[in-house]
Amino acid sequence: MKLWPVLIIFIYTACSFNYQELPEQTAPQPDMIFTNVTLKRYENAIVDLSVYAQALEMYDEEKIWAGKHISFVQYDKKTQKESMKGQTGILYIDEKAEEYSLGDTVSFQLIEDDFSIRSPALIWKKKENLLSAPANEIVTITQKDEITIEGKSFVANTAAKEFAFNEGTIGTILIKEKEHTQVSD
Repeated sequence: MKLWPVLIIFIYTACSFNYQELPEQTAPQPDMIFTNVTLKRYENAIVDLSVYAQALEMYDEEKIWAGKHISFVQYDKKTQKESMKGQTGILYIDEKAEEYSLGDTVSFQLIEDDFSIRSPALIWKKKENLLSAPANEIVTITQKDEITIEGKSFVANTAAKEFAFNEGTIGTILIKEKEHTQVSD
């Protein structure tokens, strides 16, 4: 009988926790951390992409990847030769949104077209085939040592291989004259 009052007091005090008040969320922690890692993607048992990262973090639930000092090589599916290569100081991938943010100096080279792009930062929205740079950043495009263009407010349609600068640009176009050989009789 003497235990009933003690038990009742215990039950009331034990249930006083308010489950509606959740503790403040902490910053998400990566599910995996890789250092000095090389990742390879295979298609039909052939490597079609190789990525090296000095540091790479994976947040599985959020489908987020974050890394630094990244370099990559993409290979042609038919010839297995390098088709594109690039590097970036910082990489942030949101797999759900299919958005890729690159920074701390970004460079890409399309090898077959001898076309390269260099920028302090780029954002690629895969679903929209949209590649853009922050408006105030200078982007440099070079093709075959013949054309160099620099400008701000860069935007490109990656599917159509078209680009534009929405602010002033400067550039150089080098025109090489072909040597004419004269046929003698």
